[in-house]
Amino acid sequence: DKPVGSIIYTQMLNDNGGIECDLTCVRTKFNEYYITTGTGYATHDFNWINGNIPSELNVQLIDVTSSNAVLSLFGPNARDILQVLTVNAVSDNGHPFGSARQISIAGCLVLAMRITYVGELGWELHHPIEYQNHIFDKIMEAGKDFGLKPFGIRAMESLRVEKTYKLVGTEMSIEYAAFE
Repeated sequence: DKPVGSIIYTQMLNDNGGIECDLTCVRTKFNEYYITTGTGYATHDFNWINGNIPSELNVQLIDVTSSNAVLSLFGPNARDILQVLTVNAVSDNGHPFGSARQISIAGCLVLAMRITYVGELGWELHHPIEYQNHIFDKIMEAGKDFGLKPFGIRAMESLRVEKTYKLVGTEMSIEYAAFE
């Protein structure tokens, strides 16, 4: 029971305690949540969650994977770059770690999630896929003076390992209980 705008990183366990889903959940409204999961697990996680919703609950699970995109902005200058792009506060007080809120970037509404998978200051910027190239170009333009460089999944993988962040299918699976 967290306030609207809270981010919870968690796992969903099967009856044996094995980790079925490794996900991030944002409480966007009193009775609405935005769930993100690893790209390679979207179908599995959707089906597992959908199959485990108690029948007596009135719950709708909607897959928005194909309509949404995510850009990650991580690193020591992430806040400075993001502040160039938005009029919304991105300070520690204005947008603390573990919180999510709608902000405007280059005329586009973005769900800015202050959480990272690499252990650095940063945000995941979730937005409608049709704005992906526009937002990316604006971020790169704003980041020129800060030395911003794009990075790929392999770099992110190295950073997450260095930070000892776990990954389902690598360090976690249905074979291990969460405590293990």
